Amino acid sequence: MGKVLFPCLLPLFAFITAACGVIPPAPILVTPTPAISPVPTAAALPASIELNPNEWMSWPEIPAVTEDMREVYALGQSLGNAPNAFSIFGDCQSEP
Repeated sequence: MGKVLFPCLLPLFAFITAACGVIPPAPILVTPTPAISPVPTAAALPASIELNPNEWMSWPEIPAVTEDMREVYALGQSLGNAPNAFSIFGDCQSEP
């Protein structure tokens, strides 16, 4: 069940109605929306990824995501980071 916004104003509305014959607006009820939690799905990961360095031109442009990176992603999600955002500190020439 929702709750009435500004319940402290209800006596004022009753007074105005009695004194002026004015009907106050109905109170606004706020019903909380239940939170929806995403359910992660597990994908089968290869046991290991071995690529021949001599065939680097045929490697996929987007390599398979390792279990370590999945853990980094899960940690970021648990900290409230946006799943659709990416940021990087520095560039290929930077040194921390």
